[in-house]
Amino acid sequence: MAREHVLSAQPQRWLGAGGTPTSAQDYRGQIVLSPSQFERALACPLRWFLTTIGADAPSNAAASLGTLVHAVAEEYPHGTPEEMTAALEARIEELGYNLDTWAGRVADRHARDIVNNLAAYVVGVPGDVTVEQTVSVEVEGVTIRGRMDRLEQVDEGVRVTDLKTGKGGYTKASVTENPQLAAYQMALLASGEKVAGARIALLGGSKPQIFDQPALEGEELERWREWVREVALSARGPYFEARPSAEACRYCSFDRLCPARERGRKVVE
Repeated sequence: MAREHVLSAQPQRWLGAGGTPTSAQDYRGQIVLSPSQFERALACPLRWFLTTIGADAPSNAAASLGTLVHAVAEEYPHGTPEEMTAALEARIEELGYNLDTWAGRVADRHARDIVNNLAAYVVGVPGDVTVEQTVSVEVEGVTIRGRMDRLEQVDEGVRVTDLKTGKGGYTKASVTENPQLAAYQMALLASGEKVAGARIALLGGSKPQIFDQPALEGEELERWREWVREVALSARGPYFEARPSAEACRYCSFDRLCPARERGRKVVE
């Protein structure tokens, strides 16, 4: 059929048979990563690359709720439950919950519970707090640039706190090894701050849950700096490795085109 000029029968026209197009040139410019991008790049360079170029799915309702809760937290760093509830009331229509349905009423109640948990958390942090503080500093050849939910002044220095609106996904052990928090700590240290550690405040359950990452120092700090150097190397491409793992693949949008997954492999090897 190919000799008879049937185009679809010509092997060079088959999807996946033409090799991998690439310039074979790595990127020589500045590498800029947010702490969350550092976490993704460390877990799976391919997923990080695809997300960075905008190939990921649009944000969902949970992300919209998170944005609203963070706005309330920014407005009231030491807010009372009444103040925060009023701020939520003023904007909750943005979430589009239909209170005529059971699902809409459940979602509305959940949003209010999160704000109550936020209020309960901030009561326990009476010191000075800077909200939505930006940081941009070079660490091991990578510019770490991000915005911190809360920078809390404690006796030992400053503690960066990341507010999460989910119900789970974190443990004491996992937060100790959390790359996003470690990136914030390294950035603050490079900025000359005395860092007391980092924290995740999980607000989506029946009560706030707090998980702390100790201050990075000594061999532990050097271990994280080595991982920054590793990410800097992999982020320059031109090839981006797929690293399948339970954590990296759990919410990945790209399993259908991932070469490390069965259904994402090339049809023609």
